This record gives sequence, structure tokens and C-alpha cells, in this order.
Amino acid sequence: MFDKLRSDLGRRLHNRAINGVLDTPPIRTTGDPIVFASMVCHRDVLMYLVAVKSIQQRVGKGRVAVIDDGSLTTADLDVLRRHLDDPQIVHINDVPVGRTPRGGTWERLLTCLDLSRDSYVVQVDADLVAASSLDEVAEAIDANAAFTITSRQGPAVVSFTDAATFADSIDGDHIQLLAERAFRHHPAAADMRYIRGCSGFTGFPRGGLTRDFVERLSETMAGLIGPRWAEWGTEQVASNVVFANGHDPRPLPLSRYKNFFPPMDLDGAALVHFLGSHRFHGGHYRRLSTAAIAALRDPRPARRSVA
Repeated sequence: MFDKLRSDLGRRLHNRAINGVLDTPPIRTTGDPIVFASMVCHRDVLMYLVAVKSIQQRVGKGRVAVIDDGSLTTADLDVLRRHLDDPQIVHINDVPVGRTPRGGTWERLLTCLDLSRDSYVVQVDADLVAASSLDEVAEAIDANAAFTITSRQGPAVVSFTDAATFADSIDGDHIQLLAERAFRHHPAAADMRYIRGCSGFTGFPRGGLTRDFVERLSETMAGLIGPRWAEWGTEQVASNVVFANGHDPRPLPLSRYKNFFPPMDLDGAALVHFLGSHRFHGGHYRRLSTAAIAALRDPRPARRSVA
């Protein structure tokens, strides 16, 4: 109860501090085959605008697609259309899930894969902030290579068997651990790869792996671990598999692309993901967000062109 009250208070104070994002110029989208895709909810609209506008500014090209999680109001949609140059918007219930679970952000992953048939797709969580140039991201887009922000447990791409062995070394029965331990029984374990990444900021190459790949993975994993495959967290596992088995997977350097856990030195960070219960700790999220808003008001920040 206390943690929820603290989180709610932190959110209100944060949103008050970043309200100025509504006074920044709308982004100018381009016809380049690059899409910034996100699932967005009502309470995160201001945070999301900071995230997607700061990232699109640093990349300098592309358009926006939004999955409405069902909570966006008419006013929210008007704000998004005004600031994001009339983005593509789809309601979560209109996303077919095929042989995967419904909910748990599976609709987001499937939409990213559908869009990647014709465009390079960057999945953007609402709690990201771009703080400086995103050179590694721009280079991955140039090369049509996959990228992802990684965890503190290592950026290496490993085999399914090695991922299962690593999961064995961690106590607990979280669904991610359960799924990773089951990898050794996957019929294609010898050929499949994995990374402990974060789906919150991931690049999906144009013309890469399809939703059929993910649906087949989901069917197999559901057969291995049963009903728990429908729990929140399995989309993260599937996104990690897609990245690791995609074209030229490039883990982003931990020194510049960070999942925030206090205490953490954010000096030199290009992008920070303020996830989970530590999101509002120490005012770092507010500080980087207000700096990003200031940069959005100033047309002079260098923008790296993407071929």
C-alpha cells in the first residue's frame, strides 16, 4: 500500500515537472521506412511524448505508430495526433494474436513484427529518455541490424542451452527463469540463440523474422511449461529470442544505454530506461526528462542522419 502511494505521488510530481513537453514543437515525420512503435496508456501520455520525441529527434527520421492499450481518451488521441504528425494508431483489441497469449504486451511485439515487413521498427517504451546522440542505434538502422538494450546480467548472445544453464544458477520461479530453463528442451535448441535483453528499446530489422516465427515459438513454449506461458513476462522472453536470432544482432553498450537501478551513475548515458519501482528515485528521471524537453524546444541539437 505504501509503495503504491509513493509511486502515485512520484508519478504526479513527475508529470507536473514534464508538462512542458506539451509546449514543444510537433515532430516532423519522414517517408523513410523507419517506425517508432509503442503501446501507450492514459497515465503515461506525457512520459511517452518525452520518450518518443527525444528519440525521434536524435535519430532524425521516421514516423510513429501507437498501440492504444484501451485506456487512451479522445483528448489523449488528439494530443498524440497533434504532437506526432498524425501517427498510425491501432487499438489493442484489433491486433490479432494468433497462437500467442493475449495481453502482457504480446500485441506490441506482434505489431512490431507486422510493421517490420516493410520498415525498420524501433520499439519505444514510455519510460525512456534519449539524453544524447544515439550513434549505435543509427548505425544499426543503417545496416538493417537488430539492436536491444541489455541487462546487467550480461550483453552476450548465447545458445539456448547456455541460457538454460544460466537460469539454473538463479533462485526463483519467475516466469522468465522458468521459460529460460525450458529452452534446453526446445526441439531446435541447438540452433537457437538468446540474450537477456529488454524489449523496452529494441530494433527489428526490415524484412526480418515474422510473426509466424513468434507464434511457433509461443506454441512450443506453451507445450513445454504449460499455462504459465500466458503470464506477464513471456513477451519479454520472446522479444529476446527474436533479437538474438535476427539479422546481425547488436547489443547496445551498457555504458551508454542503461536500465536505471539506483545507485547508478548516469553520466555519459545516451539513453536511460527508467523502469520499475525505482523509476522516480532520486529525481534522475525528472532531470533527464526536463533536459530532453529543453532540447526539443531548441532546433540546434545535432541530428544524426540515417541513410
